[in-house]
Amino acid sequence: MFRVVLKSQITFIPIMTVILLMTLQLYSNDRSLHLSEIKGAAMKTMVDKQQCLSRQISSVISDIRFLATLPGIRDLLETPSRTRVEHLEEVLTSFSNAKAVYDQVRYIDAEGMEVLRINYNPDSKAVPVNRQKLQDKKDRYYFSQTVSMGVSGIYVSPFDLNIENGALEQPLKPMLRFAQPVTDADGKNILGIAILNFLGKPLIDRFSDPGTATHHRLILLNREGYYLAGAPGNMNWGFMFPGTEREVTFGNHFQEEWKTIRQQEEGQFFSRNGLFTFRKLSPLDTTDTTIPDDYHWLMVSMIPAGELQDMMPSVNSYILFVMFMGILVLGGSMLVSLRTEHHALARRELQAFYDHSPNLITLFSDDGRCIMANKAAAAFLGRSPLDLKGVHYSDFIPQGFIKIFGARLDRVLKTSAPVFEEDHIEQNGRTWYLQSIGFPITTEKSTPSMVGITSIDITRQKTALLQLHENERKLHALFSNLPGMAYRCLNTPDWPMEFVSSGCLRLTGYHPDELSNGEHAVSYNELIVQEDQNMVWDTVQQALENDGKFNIRYRIRTKTGNLLHVHEQGSAVHDSSGNLVALEGFIMDITDQVLYQEALQESEARFRTLFEGAPDAIFLANAKTGILIDANNKASQLTGKRRGEIIGRHYSTLHPPEEEETARNNFLQQQAKDRNSDTSLPNTESTLLHTNGNRIPVEIISQAMYLDNQQIMYAIFRDISRRKQAETELQAKTRLLETVTGTVPVYIYMKDRNLNYTFANSYALNHFQLSLDNLSGRNDRDFFPPAVSAIYNKDDRSVIDTCRPIINKEEELYLPDGMIIPVLTNKVPLIDSRGDVQGIVCVSIDRSEQKRAEKKNRELQNQLQNSQKLETLGTLAGGFAHDFNNILTPIIGFTELAIGSLPKDSPTISDLQTVLSAAKRAKRLVTQILTFSRKKPPSLTIQPLQPIIEESVAFLKPSVPSNITLQTTVEPFTQQVECDESQIQQVIMNLCTNAWQAMELRGGTLGLHLKKIRFDKQRHSMMNTLVPGKPYACITISDTGTGMSAGELERIFDPFYTTKEVGKGTGLGLPVVYGIIEAHHGGIDIESSKNNGTTVTVFLPLVDNET
Repeated sequence: MFRVVLKSQITFIPIMTVILLMTLQLYSNDRSLHLSEIKGAAMKTMVDKQQCLSRQISSVISDIRFLATLPGIRDLLETPSRTRVEHLEEVLTSFSNAKAVYDQVRYIDAEGMEVLRINYNPDSKAVPVNRQKLQDKKDRYYFSQTVSMGVSGIYVSPFDLNIENGALEQPLKPMLRFAQPVTDADGKNILGIAILNFLGKPLIDRFSDPGTATHHRLILLNREGYYLAGAPGNMNWGFMFPGTEREVTFGNHFQEEWKTIRQQEEGQFFSRNGLFTFRKLSPLDTTDTTIPDDYHWLMVSMIPAGELQDMMPSVNSYILFVMFMGILVLGGSMLVSLRTEHHALARRELQAFYDHSPNLITLFSDDGRCIMANKAAAAFLGRSPLDLKGVHYSDFIPQGFIKIFGARLDRVLKTSAPVFEEDHIEQNGRTWYLQSIGFPITTEKSTPSMVGITSIDITRQKTALLQLHENERKLHALFSNLPGMAYRCLNTPDWPMEFVSSGCLRLTGYHPDELSNGEHAVSYNELIVQEDQNMVWDTVQQALENDGKFNIRYRIRTKTGNLLHVHEQGSAVHDSSGNLVALEGFIMDITDQVLYQEALQESEARFRTLFEGAPDAIFLANAKTGILIDANNKASQLTGKRRGEIIGRHYSTLHPPEEEETARNNFLQQQAKDRNSDTSLPNTESTLLHTNGNRIPVEIISQAMYLDNQQIMYAIFRDISRRKQAETELQAKTRLLETVTGTVPVYIYMKDRNLNYTFANSYALNHFQLSLDNLSGRNDRDFFPPAVSAIYNKDDRSVIDTCRPIINKEEELYLPDGMIIPVLTNKVPLIDSRGDVQGIVCVSIDRSEQKRAEKKNRELQNQLQNSQKLETLGTLAGGFAHDFNNILTPIIGFTELAIGSLPKDSPTISDLQTVLSAAKRAKRLVTQILTFSRKKPPSLTIQPLQPIIEESVAFLKPSVPSNITLQTTVEPFTQQVECDESQIQQVIMNLCTNAWQAMELRGGTLGLHLKKIRFDKQRHSMMNTLVPGKPYACITISDTGTGMSAGELERIFDPFYTTKEVGKGTGLGLPVVYGIIEAHHGGIDIESSKNNGTTVTVFLPLVDNET
């Protein structure tokens, strides 16, 4: 046994030494490869993030330059106007909505006052700020620093959090401010500045997105080491929270690493905390920006030591591999010596190794059946080791990999040599990448009887490599969509291109291959206009002698022959030894911008033509001294002086001597107000002195401006002599109109074509409680109910559309206090000198008094007619009653004598009694006629009314039929009435008799009520003789009888008019009642409708007030 062991060791030790050395080398190479990949990925992440930030910042720089040269902004800053502001607000609102990254877009004039501001909100989009809310920003640091850097360059503020009202805005809003001066056309003077408030959150979000670098912790720092992004525990922006626990820096967490990072521009190193990759980044790497020399950010990629260790290849797999090989070699050696005795033990030991190996290990017989598979291999195939044993590989290898696997087994068996392959397998919807070794296993035979296969999972490494290729593809796509051409070329006069982006086709008309195809490529120098070629070469070479960065404008000729103006920005590329390798940059089409500048120069040339041909007098004066330096032809005509007599004298001498001092003071005020900006003074009116002594009224429009690089005062003198005369005449006519209309007690007003009020006389304004300012611009809907205003508007529109007046229309006018008055209205069109209808003139006459007078007149007329009728009837009735009474006396007397002389049982008595009854009824009629005709004044005495009512009820009850219910209420009150007792009883008896006679057939209820009231004019509007609010005794008599129609009710007090059947009424009862009540200074009111009964109300004045 000792010899067997010794021989096996002699074979085992050398082989295992070789295997161990090979394994160590393989592990070292694998670890180095992993580290290189990790370091390369970290460095690439830094480059990607730098490019991402640079592209974003470059986009902002392009936008601020665009805003600083935006067409129309110089005009707005030089001559502000509402139209220009609204136009630019519309343009900048669209710009802000399209960009969606600017919190504010602003223009500030040279005095520091905001001229225009657009606020952006992701929810409500961009909104222009009301001009009343624009603020003075002259004390803000970004304004003073931008202005102080002169006419060129761009100012960039520190990257910090936005502060509102002295506190950090919540939620936190990172902010960068970019500003550039807006200059005049010559580019020498600052008119104002353009400012962009860039929202920093998208910038930080893009930086913080790890992409595929899931193990990388990305950190963005400022130069002091404060976290801007990537801080642990949300400790970002610590410098904005002084004195709090958030005020921490990178150096607080990584002290030693911070010392290394802050001393170098970029680098990569390992420490006990992991792998650190860093690079310094200036927010703006351009020469025309105003930022401190040490203003930079630091980008740091950190992979913690623990995660870095996890990314390294596992040592255990190599140890197991060595163990496997050792056991395999040892087993082989032992098998040679102890083939039979130790065969079973060797297989168990080998199986234990297989089961614990993380690699996929399988053994196959020469006919393709699985002899053994370890746990890792079985788990990968989704089975157990026992299920695979004895199964042909075609039954468990993935379908698309069977042929490849079978060919590999055949190759190993035929060649007896190991086979190294990299496999790509689709398993359970997932892609696997395996690195496999197939090796032959022989027994006693010289040919292999088995094939062993061990596989290592390299999916993570392969995925990382594929991602790298994908990033390269995206970079190519980015270049393809840039609005210009990116390039890399050699520094030779022909500018041979090594690379151009796809934007080359849009810019030059050439396909990228035509410019970068080696010897057969088109030289870029051939595209440059010949006159510009030397300038381009000299500019680039001069830049290479300095910092290697250049900006050039020149012209090129495209493939189709079009001439373009382009702007090129580039820089030199050096190798690690500092040798110039190539030039890289970007070329943009700026043809539109150049053409705009040329058009601007042409407009300045036209200024002189317009100056001389202007219809108004124009004077130009030195803005500092006030000395006149030029004047146009119209100025000579207006002053009566030659141009030479005007030039050289002070601006104030244009005015009469007494106004020179005022003119000089106005000029000095203009100087003091602004020496550096174009500012217009308000239009003023003054007097210009002609050489003949005439004083000409003029309107002066003055403005400070630059002409030929000199600040001058530009003043327009407009002759307003005719306008002044017209204004004087108009004022006189206006005063006359106001005087005339103000004294007329009618409503006079005017409206324009839109039916808005433009004028009203004082009478109308006073009644509507308005001033002319409050009335102007408003319409009928503001003062009248909708239905009424619709009628007014319909009439007004008819007059305007048809040009036909409305004359003497009766309508109603609604006053603010709720009163409605009748008016007589005339509406005529208001026509100008050209015959066009400009509006309407309305005159409304208040007819309230006239209506009341007409009503009173009708009442008096009716009273007169009734009086005349009653007087005539009284005279007729008096004569008739006297004669008729003389006739009735013998009839009654002789009838009574005849009845008395006849026997009591004589049938003739009944006939005579009928005659007697009729004669007596006729006598009573005669008595009523006499009472009605005599108009005897009542015998008035002061007495209480209640006893009269009660006595009348006692007289009345026996005569009321049994089918009628009598209801009476008498209110006790101490005040008395002045009345004739018998006449008041007659009134009550007559009214009650009429009431029960109206219910005689079908029955009902007769009501008699007495109470004290205060007279209500609105309830009893027809009784004008009663005094509103005065106390009266109110007697109400009501019935539930047949009632009366409206026509019957109108004639109820006419003498001899009755609604009763023939023989039951004389028509004198109610006229007598009316006369009695009128004689008592009272009133009577009757309410009735057909089939609803009748109510009669009698009012008698009370003598004294209740105590």
